Amino acid sequence: MARMTGTERKRQIAEITLDLLASVGVQGATNARIAEAAGITAAAMYRHFDDRNQVLLAALDSLYERIRQLVLESSHLPDALERLRAMGRVHSDL
Repeated sequence: MARMTGTERKRQIAEITLDLLASVGVQGATNARIAEAAGITAAAMYRHFDDRNQVLLAALDSLYERIRQLVLESSHLPDALERLRAMGRVHSDL
């Protein structure tokens, strides 16, 4: 398997953090847990992020990107009311 680039690893850590936040909350998403889930050491995480706040902000950015993609995918409907309903359904599912 090819080695991940720094950008790919940061994206992976952010996605894993987002999943951990959903399952164990902010307090439970420790650096050690995040690193373990990513298959790296806690020290290796600091090659990509200066501190935990940066990891959490990257996870938030990842969430915003997911939402943006869902909204874009639901907005292809021709009728404005149907687009709003579709966006509402996407929002409810989140």
